[in-house]
Amino acid sequence: MSSPLFTTLRKETKPSAAVKNRIYGKIQRRISPAEFFCAEVQAGLATGIEARKRVWLRVARRIQTEHALSLLERLREIATPPAALRARLFARILPCLQPVIASTRMYRPLKWAASFALFALAVRVAPFLILAEPTVADSAVTLLPTRGEVSVSVGGMWQPVTDEFVLEPGTILRTGDGEASILFHDDGVLRLDANTTVMLHDTAKRFGSSSSDVTPTFALYTGRLWVQGLVPTHVQGLAVATSYGTVLVNEGSLSVAEDEAVDVEVFDRRATVLQGGDEIVLVAGERTRMWEENIPLVKRIANERYDESWTEQNLARDAVHRREIAQLQQERRAAMAGILPTSRLYPVKRAAEAVDVLLTFGEDARTQKRLTYANTRLNEAAALLAGDQGAQAAEPLAEYRAVLLALADGSEEGTLTQFLLEQSLSEASADMAAALPDDAFYLLKQAVLEASVEIDGAVTADDIQGLLIMDALAALIQTVEAGEVEGVQKAWVDLQPHLALTEQEDSKMQEGVHKEILALLTRFALAVQEHEEQIAAIDPELVDQLAAYLPSGSESAVPVMSEEELQILVQSIYDRIFLYHMTRSRVNQFFAEVKALAGHPEEGRILRRLFVILPDGPEQFPSRVRREITNLRWAREGGII
Repeated sequence: MSSPLFTTLRKETKPSAAVKNRIYGKIQRRISPAEFFCAEVQAGLATGIEARKRVWLRVARRIQTEHALSLLERLREIATPPAALRARLFARILPCLQPVIASTRMYRPLKWAASFALFALAVRVAPFLILAEPTVADSAVTLLPTRGEVSVSVGGMWQPVTDEFVLEPGTILRTGDGEASILFHDDGVLRLDANTTVMLHDTAKRFGSSSSDVTPTFALYTGRLWVQGLVPTHVQGLAVATSYGTVLVNEGSLSVAEDEAVDVEVFDRRATVLQGGDEIVLVAGERTRMWEENIPLVKRIANERYDESWTEQNLARDAVHRREIAQLQQERRAAMAGILPTSRLYPVKRAAEAVDVLLTFGEDARTQKRLTYANTRLNEAAALLAGDQGAQAAEPLAEYRAVLLALADGSEEGTLTQFLLEQSLSEASADMAAALPDDAFYLLKQAVLEASVEIDGAVTADDIQGLLIMDALAALIQTVEAGEVEGVQKAWVDLQPHLALTEQEDSKMQEGVHKEILALLTRFALAVQEHEEQIAAIDPELVDQLAAYLPSGSESAVPVMSEEELQILVQSIYDRIFLYHMTRSRVNQFFAEVKALAGHPEEGRILRRLFVILPDGPEQFPSRVRREITNLRWAREGGII
């Protein structure tokens, strides 16, 4: 029971009903907003019809199911005017929809307007119906583990890789006891030997023009890698950064190894070594070594190096890879060709292209469109060649060249049109660099190279001539190495006039191009030597003609004589011989000059140049020079020199 005191206190302190009502009223007035404030808030929060429509449209777009648009749906979107335009048209048309009695003449302008609108709509959508879209994508930079342990660094953590892996800039790769290959688009391939670490810097496809500012593609930290480049010489090549310099390769195959020093060996075509401010051009059969602050020497690669498994295996893989890339490039272009000139619908396609260009506004946009359709001519030629319709391929190739020349004639240096032309030519030549003369696809490569000479000036006609000679020699080498010697004689005879042009004094060919041609001739001579019995049975003179191109087998330093130095030396020999007027005196001086050349590192090269410039008169100099070239070959084969 409660205490009487507590009961008394409870009764005295309990408020009455009136007090409770007063307190409750005060509290209610404190927490209740003013009536005018509630009205303003309600009016502000109230949504109008237009606002509700906008909210609903946003919600409807969010909840719609995404799906692929069909062609008809795309056309509907193109033909449907915007909502604002529809509203204005409806507002104007509605008052006119009144039943009237009038002559049919009043409807004639409306009929003509409707007919014109339908015609314009048909013209605008015709290109979308007729023209093919580029749906074939280029390959990515891909890592292919070949065998053993291969790892990549992802976020600072090393992860083992057993399947194909797409690489991004900044990726570091490492091989333990294994090997791996990196496919760099269509531009080349890197093969990593065991215990090799590299870092990928740049994954962009090689389209930009060559410049002195070289951006490294890869960095070699340690180990050994093989690089095959398939990039035109006037386009930025693949650049491998090392501790003591950068190795730049466009078309060629080389081995780069880094330990205490960096060893670079070129086995096919050529490469450029950049060390400090120096630039060294290495061609097939040459090597160099770099270390800190040294002066690199160019040396011959020992013949035994070609027999090692690392070299043999990679050269064989390079030949296969080049064939596969050339085939892939042709198939890719053929897939984007669309309707071909042999089809009855081809005039419709060309009309659609013309309409598309006509309805493209802006000079720069129109130029880009015309270049796109010029590239379509290349695709059509590729498709025709793939379908054994090579005779019909000449017309689209000629039109491709005509379109580019027409655009170049109307443009000035430094304009956007000129830039677009150079970019288009660079992209086209990069997409065809793998083709060789024995590929049907090679006609496209020739067309692009010839257009490059006439339009952008990045390469000269002599350089293009040199590139075509190098491609022909590369195809000849592959043919002989494969044991197919039946057509070698005819190909060599066809090549002679072009080789003679390279030996002319007024030739403007770059020194590196000329040096690379000589290196390819050396490799061709070695290939012929391997199949000497078979080729001698077909053409004994061919074996003798290639004798002077055979290497001596010496690994001593090679004093690389420049083209200018060679011309000066040969001209001095010519002048000393023809200082005399008597035939006998000239012949005696000739033998004295030949004797003085004995043991010269460039003896074969000098004799070949003398064979070209010495006239065939009573002295019979060409026959005498040929005998000296044959004697030089016998001396080298016998180990005398």
